[in-house]
Amino acid sequence: MVRKLGYNAATGSNLLGELESRGFDTAIVGGLTTPICVGTTVDGLKSAGIRVAVLSDATASQPIGEYSAELSHEFSIARIGYLIGQVTTTDEVIRSVADANEGPMGHRPARST
Repeated sequence: MVRKLGYNAATGSNLLGELESRGFDTAIVGGLTTPICVGTTVDGLKSAGIRVAVLSDATASQPIGEYSAELSHEFSIARIGYLIGQVTTTDEVIRSVADANEGPMGHRPARST
């Protein structure tokens, strides 16, 4: 987690520096609100060359004008998926990490100490 100042965590925090210092080329993003802070952050990450996955069930919106919170969220998620990167869920990420940690025949690889 990083503390951000402003809507866009890619430009309003040390997020890009943290990702670079840790050797990460991908960010998994959740937060509030989908059309504003999440949207501007993923735009900034993509512009900086970072791959992005947005957690559709770990983001939400508020009503925008005549549009409900649900519609604002759905449209923003659709835009992100179309233009920016992958849209996934927390369960899918957890399953993917668990699968990546499984070795052949369902055994976990030994950890070196």
